[in-house]
Amino acid sequence: MTQCRRGIDHVVLSVRDMGAARDLFERAGFTLTPRADLPSGTSNQLALLNGNFIDLLGTSSPERIPPHRPGRYSTSAQHQDLLSRREGLSFVVLTSDDARLDHETFLAAGLPASEPVDISRPAGQPDGTVATMSLSIVVVGDPKLADAQHFVYQIRTPQYFWHQAYQEHANGALEITEVVLAADEPQTLAAFYRVMFSPGAVHRRDTRLEVETAKGRIVVLPPAELARRYEGIEVAVHAPRPYIAGFQVASRDLDRVESCLRAGAIAHVRRDDVIRLPPAEAFGAVIEFVTGTAVYRP
Repeated sequence: MTQCRRGIDHVVLSVRDMGAARDLFERAGFTLTPRADLPSGTSNQLALLNGNFIDLLGTSSPERIPPHRPGRYSTSAQHQDLLSRREGLSFVVLTSDDARLDHETFLAAGLPASEPVDISRPAGQPDGTVATMSLSIVVVGDPKLADAQHFVYQIRTPQYFWHQAYQEHANGALEITEVVLAADEPQTLAAFYRVMFSPGAVHRRDTRLEVETAKGRIVVLPPAELARRYEGIEVAVHAPRPYIAGFQVASRDLDRVESCLRAGAIAHVRRDDVIRLPPAEAFGAVIEFVTGTAVYRP
Protein backbone atom coordinates (compact mmCIF):
# COMPACT_ATOMS: atom_id res chain seq x y z
CA MET A 1 0.00 0.00 0.00
CA THR A 2 1.14 3.54 -0.77
CA GLN A 3 1.71 6.01 2.03
CA CYS A 4 1.00 8.94 -0.30
CA ARG A 5 -1.94 11.07 0.74
CA ARG A 6 -3.14 11.63 -2.83
CA GLY A 7 -6.10 9.65 -4.06
CA ILE A 8 -8.64 9.85 -6.86
CA ASP A 9 -10.65 13.01 -6.25
CA HIS A 10 -12.74 12.98 -9.42
CA VAL A 11 -12.86 12.37 -13.14
CA VAL A 12 -13.94 15.02 -15.64
CA LEU A 13 -16.27 13.96 -18.46
CA SER A 14 -16.29 16.60 -21.21
CA VAL A 15 -19.62 16.69 -23.03
CA ARG A 16 -21.12 18.82 -25.80
CA ASP A 17 -24.70 18.74 -24.49
CA MET A 18 -25.00 19.23 -20.73
CA GLY A 19 -28.75 18.61 -20.83
CA ALA A 20 -28.28 15.22 -22.47
CA ALA A 21 -25.51 14.29 -20.02
CA ARG A 22 -27.63 15.30 -17.04
CA ASP A 23 -30.53 13.25 -18.41
CA LEU A 24 -28.41 10.13 -18.90
CA PHE A 25 -26.82 10.25 -15.45
CA GLU A 26 -30.13 10.89 -13.72
CA ARG A 27 -31.75 8.01 -15.61
CA ALA A 28 -28.77 5.87 -14.57
CA GLY A 29 -29.68 6.55 -10.94
CA PHE A 30 -27.27 9.33 -9.98
CA THR A 31 -28.26 12.37 -7.92
CA LEU A 32 -26.65 15.48 -9.42
CA THR A 33 -25.80 18.81 -7.87
CA PRO A 34 -27.42 21.91 -9.39
CA ARG A 35 -25.79 23.25 -12.54
CA ALA A 36 -23.02 25.77 -11.87
CA ASP A 37 -21.79 28.28 -14.44
CA LEU A 38 -18.06 28.70 -13.89
CA PRO A 39 -15.96 31.83 -14.46
CA SER A 40 -13.80 30.04 -17.03
CA GLY A 41 -16.58 29.74 -19.63
CA THR A 42 -17.69 26.24 -18.65
CA SER A 43 -20.55 24.79 -16.64
CA ASN A 44 -20.83 21.59 -14.67
CA GLN A 45 -22.93 19.25 -12.60
CA LEU A 46 -21.49 16.72 -10.18
CA ALA A 47 -22.36 13.25 -8.97
CA LEU A 48 -20.91 13.39 -5.45
CA LEU A 49 -19.90 10.04 -4.02
CA ASN A 50 -18.22 9.05 -0.76
CA GLY A 51 -15.06 11.11 -0.99
CA ASN A 52 -14.75 11.43 -4.75
CA PHE A 53 -17.05 12.40 -7.60
CA ILE A 54 -17.92 12.54 -11.30
CA ASP A 55 -17.73 15.97 -12.96
CA LEU A 56 -19.93 16.52 -16.03
CA LEU A 57 -18.35 19.48 -17.81
CA GLY A 58 -19.80 21.46 -20.70
CA THR A 59 -19.08 24.75 -22.45
CA SER A 60 -21.34 27.69 -21.61
CA SER A 61 -19.39 30.75 -22.87
CA PRO A 62 -16.58 29.73 -25.26
CA GLU A 63 -15.44 33.33 -25.63
CA ARG A 64 -14.53 33.35 -21.91
CA ILE A 65 -12.32 30.24 -22.01
CA PRO A 66 -8.76 31.32 -21.14
CA PRO A 67 -5.95 30.04 -23.37
CA HIS A 68 -2.86 28.25 -22.13
CA ARG A 69 -0.12 30.65 -21.08
CA PRO A 70 3.47 30.02 -19.95
CA GLY A 71 3.25 28.59 -16.45
CA ARG A 72 -0.56 28.72 -16.51
CA TYR A 73 -2.28 25.64 -17.92
CA SER A 74 -5.94 26.18 -18.84
CA THR A 75 -8.11 23.19 -17.97
CA SER A 76 -10.99 24.83 -19.86
CA ALA A 77 -8.86 25.10 -23.00
CA GLN A 78 -7.92 21.42 -22.70
CA HIS A 79 -11.62 20.58 -22.29
CA GLN A 80 -12.51 22.60 -25.40
CA ASP A 81 -9.67 21.07 -27.39
CA LEU A 82 -10.91 17.58 -26.60
CA LEU A 83 -14.47 18.50 -27.58
CA SER A 84 -13.22 19.78 -30.93
CA ARG A 85 -12.29 16.16 -31.65
CA ARG A 86 -14.57 14.01 -29.52
CA GLU A 87 -16.40 13.73 -26.20
CA GLY A 88 -14.85 11.79 -23.35
CA LEU A 89 -12.87 11.85 -20.14
CA SER A 90 -10.53 14.84 -20.13
CA PHE A 91 -8.82 14.77 -16.71
CA VAL A 92 -7.83 12.53 -13.82
CA VAL A 93 -8.02 14.70 -10.71
CA LEU A 94 -6.21 13.87 -7.47
CA THR A 95 -6.82 14.99 -3.90
CA SER A 96 -4.57 17.62 -2.38
CA ASP A 97 -4.08 18.79 1.19
CA ASP A 98 -1.87 21.67 0.06
CA ALA A 99 -1.82 22.63 -3.62
CA ARG A 100 1.12 25.01 -3.21
CA LEU A 101 3.24 22.40 -1.49
CA ASP A 102 2.33 19.94 -4.24
CA HIS A 103 3.44 22.51 -6.82
CA GLU A 104 6.85 22.78 -5.16
CA THR A 105 7.14 19.00 -4.97
CA PHE A 106 6.31 18.54 -8.65
CA LEU A 107 8.77 21.21 -9.81
CA ALA A 108 11.54 19.75 -7.63
CA ALA A 109 10.95 16.38 -9.27
CA GLY A 110 11.11 17.86 -12.76
CA LEU A 111 7.40 17.69 -13.62
CA PRO A 112 5.98 20.57 -15.70
CA ALA A 113 3.49 21.80 -13.10
CA SER A 114 1.50 24.98 -13.70
CA GLU A 115 1.29 27.77 -11.16
CA PRO A 116 -1.36 27.17 -8.46
CA VAL A 117 -4.74 28.67 -9.36
CA ASP A 118 -7.25 29.73 -6.72
CA ILE A 119 -10.85 29.48 -7.88
CA SER A 120 -14.12 30.69 -6.40
CA ARG A 121 -17.26 29.19 -7.88
CA PRO A 122 -20.96 29.01 -7.04
CA ALA A 123 -22.15 25.84 -5.32
CA GLY A 124 -25.88 25.13 -5.04
CA GLN A 125 -26.84 23.95 -1.57
CA PRO A 126 -29.55 21.38 -0.74
CA ASP A 127 -31.72 24.10 0.85
CA GLY A 128 -31.81 26.03 -2.43
CA THR A 129 -29.26 28.69 -1.48
CA VAL A 130 -26.01 29.27 -3.36
CA ALA A 131 -22.70 29.39 -1.51
CA THR A 132 -19.24 30.35 -2.76
CA MET A 133 -16.92 27.38 -2.87
CA SER A 134 -13.16 27.96 -2.83
CA LEU A 135 -10.53 25.59 -4.21
CA SER A 136 -6.98 25.52 -5.52
CA ILE A 137 -5.61 23.45 -8.39
CA VAL A 138 -2.22 22.62 -9.88
CA VAL A 139 -2.10 21.02 -13.32
CA VAL A 140 0.74 18.74 -14.34
CA GLY A 141 0.56 19.60 -18.03
CA ASP A 142 2.93 16.92 -19.24
CA PRO A 143 2.96 16.56 -23.08
CA LYS A 144 3.61 12.82 -22.82
CA LEU A 145 0.21 12.42 -21.14
CA ALA A 146 -1.57 13.57 -24.34
CA ASP A 147 -5.32 13.30 -23.61
CA ALA A 148 -4.79 12.01 -20.06
CA GLN A 149 -3.81 15.12 -18.15
CA HIS A 150 -3.76 15.13 -14.34
CA PHE A 151 -4.19 17.84 -11.75
CA VAL A 152 -4.48 18.10 -7.98
CA TYR A 153 -7.54 19.65 -6.34
CA GLN A 154 -7.64 21.20 -2.89
CA ILE A 155 -11.13 22.00 -1.59
CA ARG A 156 -10.83 24.94 0.83
CA THR A 157 -14.51 25.08 1.79
CA PRO A 158 -15.63 21.45 2.23
CA GLN A 159 -18.65 22.57 4.26
CA TYR A 160 -20.20 23.88 1.03
CA PHE A 161 -19.40 20.75 -0.94
CA TRP A 162 -19.82 17.37 0.76
CA HIS A 163 -23.57 17.31 1.43
CA GLN A 164 -25.18 13.99 2.35
CA ALA A 165 -28.26 14.86 0.30
CA TYR A 166 -26.14 14.83 -2.86
CA GLN A 167 -24.35 11.60 -1.93
CA GLU A 168 -27.43 9.37 -1.93
CA HIS A 169 -28.06 7.71 -5.29
CA ALA A 170 -30.86 5.47 -6.50
CA ASN A 171 -28.28 3.15 -8.08
CA GLY A 172 -26.46 2.70 -4.76
CA ALA A 173 -23.25 4.33 -6.05
CA LEU A 174 -20.56 4.66 -3.38
CA GLU A 175 -17.22 5.75 -4.83
CA ILE A 176 -14.93 5.73 -7.83
CA THR A 177 -12.67 2.75 -7.28
CA GLU A 178 -10.62 2.73 -10.48
CA VAL A 179 -9.67 4.89 -13.46
CA VAL A 180 -8.53 3.18 -16.68
CA LEU A 181 -6.09 4.75 -19.15
CA ALA A 182 -5.01 3.49 -22.56
CA ALA A 183 -1.38 3.89 -23.63
CA ASP A 184 0.80 2.26 -26.27
CA GLU A 185 3.57 1.69 -23.72
CA PRO A 186 2.14 1.91 -20.18
CA GLN A 187 5.56 1.48 -18.55
CA THR A 188 6.70 4.87 -19.86
CA LEU A 189 4.34 6.49 -17.33
CA ALA A 190 5.86 4.70 -14.33
CA ALA A 191 8.28 7.53 -13.45
CA PHE A 192 5.48 10.10 -13.60
CA TYR A 193 3.28 8.11 -11.21
CA ARG A 194 6.16 7.49 -8.80
CA VAL A 195 6.38 11.26 -8.35
CA MET A 196 2.63 11.80 -8.18
CA PHE A 197 2.22 9.08 -5.54
CA SER A 198 5.25 7.12 -4.30
CA PRO A 199 7.66 4.51 -5.70
CA GLY A 200 5.89 1.78 -3.76
CA ALA A 201 2.52 2.70 -5.28
CA VAL A 202 3.51 1.80 -8.84
CA HIS A 203 3.50 -1.81 -10.04
CA ARG A 204 4.32 -3.32 -13.41
CA ARG A 205 2.04 -6.25 -14.24
CA ASP A 206 3.10 -7.79 -17.55
CA THR A 207 2.09 -5.22 -20.18
CA ARG A 208 0.03 -3.02 -17.86
CA LEU A 209 0.79 -0.54 -15.12
CA GLU A 210 -1.13 -0.41 -11.82
CA VAL A 211 -1.01 2.50 -9.39
CA GLU A 212 -2.45 2.15 -5.89
CA THR A 213 -3.53 5.53 -4.57
CA ALA A 214 -4.83 6.61 -1.18
CA LYS A 215 -8.32 6.28 -2.65
CA GLY A 216 -8.79 4.01 -5.64
CA ARG A 217 -6.50 2.64 -8.31
CA ILE A 218 -5.25 3.86 -11.68
CA VAL A 219 -4.66 1.20 -14.34
CA VAL A 220 -2.85 1.87 -17.63
CA LEU A 221 -3.44 -0.69 -20.39
CA PRO A 222 -2.15 -1.15 -23.94
CA PRO A 223 -4.90 -1.18 -26.60
CA ALA A 224 -5.08 -4.97 -26.92
CA GLU A 225 -5.50 -5.45 -23.17
CA LEU A 226 -8.03 -2.61 -23.05
CA ALA A 227 -10.14 -4.48 -25.62
CA ARG A 228 -9.93 -7.69 -23.56
CA ARG A 229 -10.97 -5.91 -20.38
CA TYR A 230 -13.99 -4.37 -22.06
CA GLU A 231 -14.96 -7.50 -23.96
CA GLY A 232 -18.55 -7.38 -25.10
CA ILE A 233 -18.71 -3.65 -25.82
CA GLU A 234 -17.34 -1.57 -28.67
CA VAL A 235 -14.44 0.56 -27.43
CA ALA A 236 -13.20 3.38 -29.62
CA VAL A 237 -9.44 3.65 -30.06
CA HIS A 238 -8.34 7.27 -29.90
CA ALA A 239 -5.27 9.21 -30.85
CA PRO A 240 -3.27 10.67 -29.32
CA ARG A 241 -2.54 8.17 -26.61
CA PRO A 242 -2.47 8.04 -23.61
CA TYR A 243 -6.12 8.83 -23.06
CA ILE A 244 -8.61 8.13 -20.28
CA ALA A 245 -10.82 5.26 -21.39
CA GLY A 246 -13.16 4.75 -18.45
CA PHE A 247 -13.73 4.50 -14.74
CA GLN A 248 -15.26 2.11 -12.24
CA VAL A 249 -17.88 2.89 -9.60
CA ALA A 250 -18.61 0.68 -6.59
CA SER A 251 -22.31 0.26 -5.78
CA ARG A 252 -24.14 -1.26 -2.83
CA ASP A 253 -26.09 -3.56 -5.15
CA LEU A 254 -25.68 -4.31 -8.85
CA ASP A 255 -29.35 -5.22 -9.08
CA ARG A 256 -30.17 -1.63 -8.09
CA VAL A 257 -27.86 -0.39 -10.83
CA GLU A 258 -29.43 -2.64 -13.44
CA SER A 259 -32.93 -1.68 -12.35
CA CYS A 260 -32.12 2.00 -12.93
CA LEU A 261 -30.51 1.30 -16.29
CA ARG A 262 -33.45 -0.76 -17.49
CA ALA A 263 -35.98 1.81 -16.30
CA GLY A 264 -33.97 4.51 -18.04
CA ALA A 265 -33.65 2.49 -21.27
CA ILE A 266 -29.84 2.73 -21.10
CA ALA A 267 -27.83 0.19 -23.08
CA HIS A 268 -25.47 -1.85 -20.93
CA VAL A 269 -23.73 -5.21 -20.63
CA ARG A 270 -23.68 -7.32 -17.47
CA ARG A 271 -21.22 -10.17 -17.06
CA ASP A 272 -18.89 -11.54 -14.39
CA ASP A 273 -20.35 -9.33 -11.67
CA VAL A 274 -19.64 -6.18 -13.66
CA ILE A 275 -22.08 -3.85 -15.43
CA ARG A 276 -20.65 -1.72 -18.22
CA LEU A 277 -22.03 1.25 -20.10
CA PRO A 278 -20.40 1.54 -23.56
CA PRO A 279 -18.79 4.75 -24.83
CA ALA A 280 -21.58 5.24 -27.35
CA GLU A 281 -23.99 5.54 -24.43
CA ALA A 282 -21.79 7.36 -21.91
CA PHE A 283 -20.37 10.27 -23.92
CA GLY A 284 -17.15 8.53 -24.95
CA ALA A 285 -16.36 6.84 -21.62
CA VAL A 286 -16.74 3.28 -20.40
CA ILE A 287 -18.49 3.32 -17.03
CA GLU A 288 -18.23 0.15 -14.96
CA PHE A 289 -20.26 -0.73 -11.88
CA VAL A 290 -19.10 -3.32 -9.36
CA THR A 291 -20.28 -4.29 -5.88
CA GLY A 292 -18.41 -2.64 -3.04
CA THR A 293 -18.56 -0.69 0.20
CA ALA A 294 -17.04 2.63 1.16
CA VAL A 295 -16.87 4.93 4.15
CA TYR A 296 -16.00 8.59 3.66
CA ARG A 297 -14.30 10.47 6.47
CA PRO A 298 -13.82 14.18 5.60
